[in-house]
Amino acid sequence: MQHKLPTGFVPFDYRNGYMIEVRNLDEELITTYSSIGIVGGTFMTIIGKSGTAKTTFAIQIAANIVRRFSDNAFVQHFDLEQVLSYTRIKNVTSMTQQELDDKYILKQEKNYIEDIFNSIVEIAQEKEANRKDYMYNTGLDLIFNLAGALVGAFVAHKIYKN
Repeated sequence: MQHKLPTGFVPFDYRNGYMIEVRNLDEELITTYSSIGIVGGTFMTIIGKSGTAKTTFAIQIAANIVRRFSDNAFVQHFDLEQVLSYTRIKNVTSMTQQELDDKYILKQEKNYIEDIFNSIVEIAQEKEANRKDYMYNTGLDLIFNLAGALVGAFVAHKIYKN
């Protein structure tokens, strides 16, 4: 079962959501519930003209997702344009200074796609080596906690199932 993460933007979540039907072994409908948000393991591209708040939207989505999780969840933001500051991120997300310190990593040095790839591999290896540290109970089944989100003109995240 794919677990979905609400972004904090209700119209966006419902636009990307769907209804879940729970059935018994005889295929009789037991209940339904809505599943809203971004499916774990998907890649999302935000497209728009210059100045239309794509980066702001992505920062807000990432912050809204990691806020819900324990200390081992964080945003890893590769600012390829090298124009952002922690002050702007704090204003956009309304994160406290402690939340920023604990949950937001802004990388502004010159980065290449290889740097981003290596960072994803490091996160995946950490999660594989310490599986129990990244698990949380959804009430449906146990899945791995979100360990990072890449932000820029896109948000990418992956949740590993147990």
